[in-house]
Amino acid sequence: MQFFGRLVHTLNNVTNLFTNPYRVKEVSLTEYTSRNMVKQDDRIILYENSSARSWDCLLINPQNQSSALRLFQVDSEPSAHEYFDLYAKQLRPFYESYHDPLPLETLQQLTDCLRSHPGWSTAHIAVESGLLGSFRHNLILRYDVDGVFCTTLIDMGTTPHPQASPVE
Repeated sequence: MQFFGRLVHTLNNVTNLFTNPYRVKEVSLTEYTSRNMVKQDDRIILYENSSARSWDCLLINPQNQSSALRLFQVDSEPSAHEYFDLYAKQLRPFYESYHDPLPLETLQQLTDCLRSHPGWSTAHIAVESGLLGSFRHNLILRYDVDGVFCTTLIDMGTTPHPQASPVE
């Protein structure tokens, strides 16, 4: 009986792997030539597949003109726009920080983390994902304090500002 329980559990996991709309997957760009491009932000593109009533978000690799990584495929237009905006805002420092394209597994970890913690800063995401090389990117180096972007911790008031006149 335990064997059948483990078998059913394994089959459920495999089924979820292939039906998860947020599973990162390599896809051929030729599939998207006839689809409607809804939005684009740098290398992230949102396509509408009107025949299937789905929206696909792709991360384009400029070094590979034949394939891309699909970040999600959802059947809800509001969800598609919400996650496209989140990914467009938060993923750029990660794919720009590395010379080689990010591995599929790393992108899966990043997108899972972003969906689970949409309010986290890119610095938090970098630490959680172990992508510490991303800290060289300007979008991670600056901090958002009360809606105002500061360029360093100095600007946040944690240490004296170097341009301030010395106290006499």
